[in-house]
Amino acid sequence: MSDLSDRAAALAGRDLPLATGILREAIRIPADHVDRDADAGGDPACGLSNHEGPRLEYLRRTIVEIGAVRAEDDVGFDDFGNLWWTVSDPTDGVAPADKTVVYFLARHRSGEVVLSDEHSAFSWAPLAEAIDTLPFDSLVHIVREAALWLKDPALFDIEPATQQDALDHLTAQPQITDPLVRHLQGGAHLARFFAEALREAGIPIHVEAAAAGTILHDIGRARGDHEDHQRAGLKYLRTGTLAPYAFACVSHFTKGAPSDALVAAGVDPAMLEEVGGLVDLSSLTWEEKCAALADGCMRGDRAAPPADRYADLRTRYDADELITLQERYTETIRAGPSCSRSAVDRERMSVNWDVSCSFVAR
Repeated sequence: MSDLSDRAAALAGRDLPLATGILREAIRIPADHVDRDADAGGDPACGLSNHEGPRLEYLRRTIVEIGAVRAEDDVGFDDFGNLWWTVSDPTDGVAPADKTVVYFLARHRSGEVVLSDEHSAFSWAPLAEAIDTLPFDSLVHIVREAALWLKDPALFDIEPATQQDALDHLTAQPQITDPLVRHLQGGAHLARFFAEALREAGIPIHVEAAAAGTILHDIGRARGDHEDHQRAGLKYLRTGTLAPYAFACVSHFTKGAPSDALVAAGVDPAMLEEVGGLVDLSSLTWEEKCAALADGCMRGDRAAPPADRYADLRTRYDADELITLQERYTETIRAGPSCSRSAVDRERMSVNWDVSCSFVAR
């Protein structure tokens, strides 16, 4: 065993009699209450769920008496009646507010997993199973935040939402307008069409999520923030139940262009840094590609070739370099990244312009 394990074993042996006595008394305590009248403080259900007050009070008092905490205020009950306590070293020179646990998001690329002496086991688990397995809400929150940053499609099944759910949420916003609703509904129609064609071609994509995310991509505008609607929309959605469907708030604008190119084209680097802490900007999911392409094919509330869409933008915004970058990356999406399938029916992946726009996966 390591020195740490030896030390832990020694302390466990030293404190075993104390722990045994505490456990014995905690088990015995209900006997003092079950046969007493309620007027005398009795409780026939003492010791059962939601009837553990005397036992918990004994444990709180004992934690203080044996010196397990430095001060009586370091142990207590929360609003739900749970017993809590905190242990810290006041001489370490670090203020309590500055003590932070840092979690690292990592990808296993190759090789075997070798555990240190501080760990006993590991396992690989799908997102839903990992969330169900984790014992603490704080850990579930960390894993969910990581999944949101990664745009893990498993979230669409864990926290499902439909295009109609997204539309209902959108139309409840304080500054929603009919033209914006029509623009987003038209975009969602295209995104769904693209996604269905991709799914038929064997591409793993969540069709409903693609449509729902497209409906929500301009929600920042619906909340009154037009200049910074990408960041505003993402941050707003991330606080609620539609967080997994916020993926298009930024990517409909970036179209998958790298950050350095976006900055060179005039995009605020502080904005990219902030949103990059919330969502991975380095690549686009299939759902994002559908939403970004759909946005690039909407001129107002009508479907149009991207060339027409970006020509219209140039008449309304003094940002030719950025618009040119967006147009170039729209064409990259439209051309379609390489698929693993040896052959894809191109006709099924292409739609006449009078109906929609083309999305070809080679």
